[in-house]
Amino acid sequence: MNSLKLNLSNSRLQRLELLDLLNHSQDFSLTLLLAPAGCGKSTLLQQWRQQNSHLALSCLSLNRRHQDAVVFLRQLYDSLAKKLVQLNLLSINALSANLTQADSLADSLLESFMLIDHDFYIMIDDFHYASAPIIQELFSLLLADLPSHIHFIIATRSYPDFSLSRLKLEDKLLVIDSHDLRLPIA
Repeated sequence: MNSLKLNLSNSRLQRLELLDLLNHSQDFSLTLLLAPAGCGKSTLLQQWRQQNSHLALSCLSLNRRHQDAVVFLRQLYDSLAKKLVQLNLLSINALSANLTQADSLADSLLESFMLIDHDFYIMIDDFHYASAPIIQELFSLLLADLPSHIHFIIATRSYPDFSLSRLKLEDKLLVIDSHDLRLPIA
């Protein structure tokens, strides 16, 4: 039986089975919400975030501006800096100068992640806008060496351009797709 609950306080349908499935993101490096526009990805993320307000969580919501790698990286670092005092921040000038070197950006983030002693979630909505090759390469590098206490939750309309094969093989990938997000027929 599917668990549906109308939340009258914000007039949104709560899909308890999907919220429970998203709770399993603690067991994965990457949770990918993959579905076309209008399927409820953003709503699900918002509800999960409200339900898990006790978690250490950094959130980004992207738009067309984030196709620019500098804009994306600036927002990523700003979002992480609000939650992580130990973040090894690169200056915006250094970011601009190193845009061809995803490995140095990944190393900086990974060093900071290693200093965290608890589970930490990085939620990115509308990741399909982060289409710059440097961003895709950065995520490929991050996910290859991500500490087990760091969890990315990414909502997107299409598969990212970085490979998911290794994550699948190592059981570090949870995919919630349009079939999961489909409303049940009564």
